[in-house]
Amino acid sequence: MQIETLAKPRVIVLTDITNEPDDEQSMVRFLCYTNEFDVEGLVATTSCWLRDKVVSERIQERVEAYGLVRNNLLKHASGYPETEYLLNVIKSGLPVYGMEGVGKGQSSMGSNLIIEVVDKPDPCPVWVCVWGGVNCLAQALWEVKHNRSREEIDAFVSKLRIYTISDQDNTAPWIRRTFPNLFYIVSPGYEENGGGAYHYATWVGISGDKFHGRFDGADFSMVDNPWLDQHIRQNHGPLGELHPQTKYLLEGDTPTFLYLIPNGLGVPEKPNYGNWEGRYEFYIPNQQKWHYEQEARPIWTDAVDEVIGIDGKTYKTNQATIWRWRQASQHDFAARIDWTVAENYQDANHNPVAAFSHDTSKGVVTLEVKSGEVVTLSAAGTFDPDGHNILYYWFLYKDFEFVDGITITAWIRPTLKAGPGTWQLIAAKGRDVHEFFEILLHPTGFIWMGWKLTGGRAVPDKSPLDVKKNVWQHIAVSYQSGKWWTTYLNGEVLIDYPKKNDKLIPLDAPLFLGAEEPLGMNRYYNGDTDDFAIFNRGLSQDEIKQVQAGMGKIMAIQPQAKLHTAWVRLKTKYLQ
Repeated sequence: MQIETLAKPRVIVLTDITNEPDDEQSMVRFLCYTNEFDVEGLVATTSCWLRDKVVSERIQERVEAYGLVRNNLLKHASGYPETEYLLNVIKSGLPVYGMEGVGKGQSSMGSNLIIEVVDKPDPCPVWVCVWGGVNCLAQALWEVKHNRSREEIDAFVSKLRIYTISDQDNTAPWIRRTFPNLFYIVSPGYEENGGGAYHYATWVGISGDKFHGRFDGADFSMVDNPWLDQHIRQNHGPLGELHPQTKYLLEGDTPTFLYLIPNGLGVPEKPNYGNWEGRYEFYIPNQQKWHYEQEARPIWTDAVDEVIGIDGKTYKTNQATIWRWRQASQHDFAARIDWTVAENYQDANHNPVAAFSHDTSKGVVTLEVKSGEVVTLSAAGTFDPDGHNILYYWFLYKDFEFVDGITITAWIRPTLKAGPGTWQLIAAKGRDVHEFFEILLHPTGFIWMGWKLTGGRAVPDKSPLDVKKNVWQHIAVSYQSGKWWTTYLNGEVLIDYPKKNDKLIPLDAPLFLGAEEPLGMNRYYNGDTDDFAIFNRGLSQDEIKQVQAGMGKIMAIQPQAKLHTAWVRLKTKYLQ
């Protein structure tokens, strides 16, 4: 059993507070959870809704209210930061919109703070939770880009983790285009001027049942003003009083930090695991009318869960990845705001302490088991600090199952003619085949494999120049978690890459042969292919040789004698 320990997340919030009440609402909830984070900055910014001013005093107002209740909070949980510390990390960006605030001479206290925080020797990543526009971050990145070496830029970007609430200014696409390796969670697109992006965004699942999202299935009463008045605002002290009435939808920005709360559900580095903030997958989304531009590289973006709603009907949407957890997240917030007015521990409710085989950490537990083996799950050691009864419920989060191994085999007869792109795709598994699992051919005659596992992207060295022109050859790539990742040509090892312990892509990820999406990547295979096979585990070299031999035995025509007229040809748009 392996347990993945989670460090306390380092967090910077960028907020266009006062553009509407939801930022002020989210700040109240955020302050109730500051013991779960290392809060490194609270920055007032602009957005498409607040173009020419920043209002840091509204942040200060809520931090001061937090100071009035901090002693009570500490009676229920440790780790709440000093009020004076939080006041000192309140900063402001420039009071200008978007790219107007990016470039030479556009630095601000906010952009300088981002650079200072990332540059600290602390190896932990910095999570930037973006509630409005992102030009303050854009300026920080601009400064680094224009004043540091390539290696230093890469090191700086590698420490950033971004979660934004759609694209609320025009610097967002510039950031993603200019820094393609930047970790970025977003439902891309703009809402202003009739853009309409919010209707499709995952984050709207927080409360957008009646506005923006306009969806069914969730319990809207728990995010409506009457429930909030009773459980959050009224008779809940100075911090609860600063949670304003909802004007459009409740706390649209809250998903950015719900994602980081260590509730045992997810892992911040793996958005595909899902959490209170929703679930995201890594791919290049198709261009939509509400996007600023076609995404040029993969991002963490909308995924779909299949959930049974309160009406008993089944819903399969990206917004369901958030609202499925609504009762849990709302009840947890109600308990936290109760802490602010409960002077004694016994006067409020507290989370049960969930255990897995007596382990009470909040990390993700990984078990290595064999197919067909009976797996026993134990919650022994779980207890409720308030002495309440506990209901145990185990379920399979089937929407993000991963495979521990995979093998792809095929006969190929490449022409080795160059096409419109540098690489030619033989096969790929995963919605974003550029980043998940792929076998590529180069016209000079070598194979290259690449993958995006749960631990990051990896590309080994290219193979020898062993692939022959206009000759049938058997190609195979086999991966088994913790054992091997190997490419074979005619049954012999072509590339032997060090073993990895990561799991691969979801089981239901699409398969591509000879071409991939988006087609603009121009990675079309030029030649013939046949007898393609995919296996749900990593085959050994002996097994691959058996597959190769076995395929030959059942063929009406031997591989060397195959003709275009007898076998399927993968067409390419550049062949005449």
